[in-house]
Amino acid sequence: MQLVVLCLVSVIVAAVCDDPWRSSGAGSPDTARPDAVLELCRAKLSLKALRVKADVVIQKVEISVSEAKKILEAVTNESKNAFDSRRKALRAVMDSGAASGTMARIDETVNRCEEALADAGKFYDRVIRASGCARDSKAGVQSSSAETERLIQVTYPQACMNTEKHDSDCCSGHTSEHSVDLLNVRRPHCALPSMRVPRKGSESSRRYEQLDLAIRYQETCFHLDAMEMCMESARDAVDEIGKIQVRVEYEAASTLRDVNIVLEEVSADRDKNTLAKLREDAHQEAKARERARAEAAATAREKSREINGKIVADEVVRAEVRAKMADNTGRGQYVRIMGSWVVTHMLLLSC
Repeated sequence: MQLVVLCLVSVIVAAVCDDPWRSSGAGSPDTARPDAVLELCRAKLSLKALRVKADVVIQKVEISVSEAKKILEAVTNESKNAFDSRRKALRAVMDSGAASGTMARIDETVNRCEEALADAGKFYDRVIRASGCARDSKAGVQSSSAETERLIQVTYPQACMNTEKHDSDCCSGHTSEHSVDLLNVRRPHCALPSMRVPRKGSESSRRYEQLDLAIRYQETCFHLDAMEMCMESARDAVDEIGKIQVRVEYEAASTLRDVNIVLEEVSADRDKNTLAKLREDAHQEAKARERARAEAAATAREKSREINGKIVADEVVRAEVRAKMADNTGRGQYVRIMGSWVVTHMLLLSC
């Protein structure tokens, strides 16, 4: 910056040394030429436009900071969603005990999201630094423009003293094309011609004042240029964060898609295990029912045997009683034979 200022001073000194006040028909050094008044009035108007543009630039920088903050928050949320989705899938895989090859791809995607978030943070820091740079440069604009305005106020009455107008309306009717296009055209404000303002007194003092005014005005221009460069730096950083946001949104969507695949795989494996368990439970239940039926049948047969055995025992007792009663009769032998047959028959039935 110092080298640029030195070069600028050299150019301005060379221009000032070529004093147009000495040209023929230009008037004496104590008389203001019409073009000198025009340059001074253009300087006044352009200085106002410089301040207006400085306000516009700082507003644009603040807008860039606001946009960068919103984008960074969006990138942070997308990255957090991707991380949470990965944790959900990992928990499901660990609970099920199944292995999923998709988890490796999810890990890579989440890592890319984290790297993108770190890059977004760096670009956001660049926006903040550009904002600070713009504010410092605006302070320089305000300081140098105030000094330029003071010098204009000093030379303004002298430039207007030999005109037909009073000091209050010396610049009425003058316009500056620089102030008109200042908000749209890049750096037109520093193209203002060298301001050769006359002053009563020695020629050296007049030239010194002209040089000081020109340097102060150019200093204001350079501060405004610095503001614009800071604004462009902030805008570029915001654009980069916007690109990162698009990339992170894609990665987060890819992560969510892969997580859904993992959950479906885990669910399918869980359903498969559940079906196998249901089949095993049904088989065990069928075996239990068959065992219970067999035990019930065996119990029924045992009970039937007990009942039939009791009946047979009763019949045997009755047969013996009848045999004793008929022992002295001719039919005794027949009764014993029939009793034995009945007992044998009942035993066969009980089996």
